[in-house]
Amino acid sequence: MPRKLTVPLLAALGWMAAAQAFALTVPLKYTTDDEEDDYFISFTRLEWKSELPAGEWKLPETVGEEPLYAWVRLGEQERLLLLDRMNEDDVFYSRLRFDANGDRDLTNDPKVIGKLEIIDRLESDEKAYPVFLTGPIDTHITVGGKEMPYRFKVSAYCRPLKVWNSRPETREQLLKSHAQRVSCYTARAELDGQRYQFSLADSDGNGIPGDPCTEIGWMNLGGDDMLAMLQGDRIFINQGGSFSRNMSMPLGRWLVLGEKLYEVTVDIPGKKLTLEPVEATAALVVPSTIKRLLLFNVAQSEAVTVYQPTGRVPLPPGSYHMIHYSIAQNDAQGDKWTVVAVGSDKSPRLALGEGSEAEWTFGEPYEPIVLARMNGSDASFGFQLIGRGREQIMDLAHEGGNTRIALDPSGRRPKAPTWQVVRADGERVASGSFEYG
Repeated sequence: MPRKLTVPLLAALGWMAAAQAFALTVPLKYTTDDEEDDYFISFTRLEWKSELPAGEWKLPETVGEEPLYAWVRLGEQERLLLLDRMNEDDVFYSRLRFDANGDRDLTNDPKVIGKLEIIDRLESDEKAYPVFLTGPIDTHITVGGKEMPYRFKVSAYCRPLKVWNSRPETREQLLKSHAQRVSCYTARAELDGQRYQFSLADSDGNGIPGDPCTEIGWMNLGGDDMLAMLQGDRIFINQGGSFSRNMSMPLGRWLVLGEKLYEVTVDIPGKKLTLEPVEATAALVVPSTIKRLLLFNVAQSEAVTVYQPTGRVPLPPGSYHMIHYSIAQNDAQGDKWTVVAVGSDKSPRLALGEGSEAEWTFGEPYEPIVLARMNGSDASFGFQLIGRGREQIMDLAHEGGNTRIALDPSGRRPKAPTWQVVRADGERVASGSFEYG
């Protein structure tokens, strides 16, 4: 009798163990910025031209100076935009037309609501500039042969208004304009007893969230280092409450949640997110204060997105570059401080072979660096904080009301450091404070 009972019992236990390794697929819900905050907005630059694209078009009557035309990429299609004025005396463009159905007729589409504002209020002020921003434009895109809802906005501005009025022949170059993507897909999942919220946002401009990052880009914000950034869509991860902008990370093929590694597959037409457990054969040891981490496997051109690691990050073997991290810890008075940093071209790579484990080589102590530049008799100064791995601190945020550290007027950051210019004989010739920005 015991032998007969043991066989099905072992089979059941084996099935349960295997089930823990099965891929988890959860539904994705289309979400817009009136259901959530606009944290997931991304921007794609629009190129406006005075010439109408070739072909037969049916256009409405326009007002004011010559209209401008631009293509906006939405999923697998491009649609035409037309920018003109509501009133003859408007100082800047104030109306947008959108060929929503793609029939090359801009007279039969839904009306787009927009608003023109003059920033700095006084139009005579040399620093004043006009901004035109539309309300939400709801449309449909086609992805994988399926029609899906989509929302975006359009912004246009120039700086300053005085230059715009005095140089009409260069207005195409002066105009700055973007399509603002303001819809995303959200999901909820439970893994190992932990509940997670995910939000996928389009960031690469093709209208389809869920494309993993496969390439490092580089930018210079001043100084000798080029800072790392990833091209691709973004993922927001949280375990409760609302999302915020600092929760955004580029989406990688691999995702680490706690102590486990998953391969990520996004199917927007099918409206599903799949997380498949993967057995990792390498690991990175990190401080327990790390909350979010982004690594790039240079050898495989693949990113790894890490959320709330437990101190040991499971990874596929490879040569890794640190792209981004955030650290959160409390000061002596219990207030929370969050450090956000970005890796640079000077940051070391971490080589992880099969079965290998590497220690963390970034973070404290942070080194302050002052950059001074001369332009004739004028000088400008910049201030940077550089970490042990040659990463640059992008944000140092404070939460709470008990800290003894001096704060700036907003209470969100430390009081800005001050600077002085002193001659060799000790005479102080100038002084001031740095500004965040």
